[in-house]
Amino acid sequence: QSTEVFSKASHILINQYGNDEKNLAEANKLYDRLVAGADFAALAKEFSKDPGSGSKGGDLGYFGKGMMVKEFEDACFNGKVGEIQKPVKTNYGYHIIKVTDRSDKKYIVEKIVNQVKQSASSRDRNFTAASDFSFLAKKNDFDSEAKLGSYNVQETPQFSELAGSVPSIGQNKRLVKFSFENSVNTVSDPFKVPSGYVVVKITEAATEKFRPFEELKEQLKPAVIREKKFEKIKSIAENLYKNINGDLSKAYSIDTNFTVKQTGSFVPQGSIPNIGKDYGFLNSAMKSEINKVSAPVKGLRGYYIIKVTKRTPFDQKLYATQSSTLRSTMLQEKRSRFLNQWVTEIKENAEIVDNRHLFFGQ
Repeated sequence: QSTEVFSKASHILINQYGNDEKNLAEANKLYDRLVAGADFAALAKEFSKDPGSGSKGGDLGYFGKGMMVKEFEDACFNGKVGEIQKPVKTNYGYHIIKVTDRSDKKYIVEKIVNQVKQSASSRDRNFTAASDFSFLAKKNDFDSEAKLGSYNVQETPQFSELAGSVPSIGQNKRLVKFSFENSVNTVSDPFKVPSGYVVVKITEAATEKFRPFEELKEQLKPAVIREKKFEKIKSIAENLYKNINGDLSKAYSIDTNFTVKQTGSFVPQGSIPNIGKDYGFLNSAMKSEINKVSAPVKGLRGYYIIKVTKRTPFDQKLYATQSSTLRSTMLQEKRSRFLNQWVTEIKENAEIVDNRHLFFGQ
């Protein structure tokens, strides 16, 4: 049960003049009209420069904390529901905001959705449909293909590379990464999201602007703290490396906080026992000489000093003799899964008449 609050808001973005004074003056005029009783949605459609929400009367839907820039978020979570707020300045321009609802409704909706489990065949159909649409949208027009397929197209508000989430879609670092590594009009392959699959098209890349340190301070703080910790750990690791002089067993005698652990066997594509997936560790281990202690290696969680004690070469002859058996086993496992799925779906869709009373006494 979550106590996190979500806000629902509408806004009108004014940034057309390239001048703060003119933008503020225009925003104040609209604010006065709204306070006097003008229709918010109508003015948003006419004047808002937000391409995602303007055509929808300024409606942004529900969003949680951390999904909007700080000034906008503060206004939405501190303002009264139903009240027209005075223009709020962000790096995008001036916003006139109206909070239309505030609740934890989103959690309730997700709870209901998560109870409805898709069958494997449904997921396959959805992925196939998303893949087909992506293929056609890359070759033809995105909006036209969406209309032909009766798909719902939504435009998100602008978001930053630091966010890690996409407004209206949610937490998806791969989608954020795609958005900032590709050019405008690029169409994506399907991305898996909690509700199914999405295919996105990059419609706009905001011109990079100078942003004050105070505005970015909270976003940058975790990365700076992590980097400082890593600098300190690196210094400790380098000092230890010098003192052990190629003998890992000396580590504990130098400082009882140090421990030497064995990973056990692992493969290049797999998880490393006692460590997990760490490509920095993995790459170094694969390149290290047998029984030679490595210099400190930076990984995801800290620095490692590695000694590879054994490396088993790939056995081409063994693979050749077993590959056919492995392939047959994999195919059999896949067929078994499909058979079990088919039986389950038949049971779920069957009309069952209970005649046990004809055979057993009460």
